[in-house]
Amino acid sequence: MPDSVAGGEARNGMTGSPESTRGSLRRRAFILKALAAVGAYVAGVLAVVGGRNLVGPVLPQHYRWSLWPRSATAPTLVFKSAWTPVGVVADIPDAKTTLVTVKAPVEDAWASGDQPVAVYVKRSGDQLMVFDIHCTHLGCAVRWTQGAGRFFCPCHGGVYGADGQVLAGPPPLPLYQYPIRVENGTLYIRPRAGGTS
Repeated sequence: MPDSVAGGEARNGMTGSPESTRGSLRRRAFILKALAAVGAYVAGVLAVVGGRNLVGPVLPQHYRWSLWPRSATAPTLVFKSAWTPVGVVADIPDAKTTLVTVKAPVEDAWASGDQPVAVYVKRSGDQLMVFDIHCTHLGCAVRWTQGAGRFFCPCHGGVYGADGQVLAGPPPLPLYQYPIRVENGTLYIRPRAGGTS
């Protein structure tokens, strides 16, 4: 009986010899050190990104640094025509910023013909401004919040004022503002660079 028990322990690797104990301790120590290194790396990345987003907006411009390219631009379709109608000025609500979908003739790699292009139109009496809806950080669609009087990017925490200027977060540039003109009571926008001017 003792011989069979000893044989079963040997088959299961539980001999209790010093070499096997030292080997398992070395493996255990290596795994613990590897897990600690991975955990330290993840904590470091989170600290850098979190610290940059917490402290970055309050630093003077020349002390700011960015993990993202400063030349990020919003993805916008290229218009085929020089001026595209947005709508009748009298129909645009006054003292508000309104999301408007414009039917614009476009010619891009993935779309052609009349396509819906969303823009924000801000009207204050006779003053009109038209903004592209894309955040200048990575191109996510921003949302206007009337109560706060701000544009918010839900993806990475970008905040823009009612005039499109950056107030907080990672966006490197203000919201793109379309050139506009009013003709016979209709508001028109001119396309971005790359389109017909």
